[in-house]
Amino acid sequence: MHILFTGDSNTAGEELNNYEDSMAAVISRHLGATHTNLGITGEGNDYIYQSTIDYVKNNPKPDLIIVGFTEVSREQWYLNGKLHSALHLNGESLVSSKLQPGEFEEKFSRRQKIWEKHIAHNGEWHRSVGIEWHNKMYNLHCMLDDQNIPHLFFHGFHCTKLFEQECQLDWNNSFFHPYDPAYPYVEWCLNNGFAEVTPGFRHFGSDAQLAYANMLINHLESHSQYDTVCKR
Repeated sequence: MHILFTGDSNTAGEELNNYEDSMAAVISRHLGATHTNLGITGEGNDYIYQSTIDYVKNNPKPDLIIVGFTEVSREQWYLNGKLHSALHLNGESLVSSKLQPGEFEEKFSRRQKIWEKHIAHNGEWHRSVGIEWHNKMYNLHCMLDDQNIPHLFFHGFHCTKLFEQECQLDWNNSFFHPYDPAYPYVEWCLNNGFAEVTPGFRHFGSDAQLAYANMLINHLESHSQYDTVCKR
């Protein structure tokens, strides 16, 4: 059995001393599976969404896909032949550390100022982007359903409170608490007393990764659509 994981730094296991303590490794061991982890630090939902589609298109069908969606404010900017991630962290806006000094052209400086103006608060722009991503997440869910690929989505950051009740959809248990603001990974860790490895960077240690992985495992083992991947 093979599992595909996609996501950002927390799916990747950033700042863990040992990757084997990551939620991806914990879940795979529990299910007796091999896995591919496409999680990349700093990446946004554009990458997460597209990398999932590309993997399914170009590789043997995985037995299970687990997707950790990230903060909806992250964007991808194309520069010098590459897509770079723009993200808001610790009160500062950053463009991917993959950029070298002098690479950031003047036209992108203006683009960054426009982006910062909107992303610095949870206003109408942030709400609108959240609704857009809610729709794209559901599209991905439907596409994977059409291909009979079991999948489980979870929120990495606090996206859920952006979705008004009238917009909520039926995920058939394929999204871990999609509309409960207590269960995105970062919020759950902070609310349950887990310490950040580096304060302000929103990465947590092996104890948090294990605890959250166990909740995802319990969800998988509690719903019938995952019977083919859970050994009961």
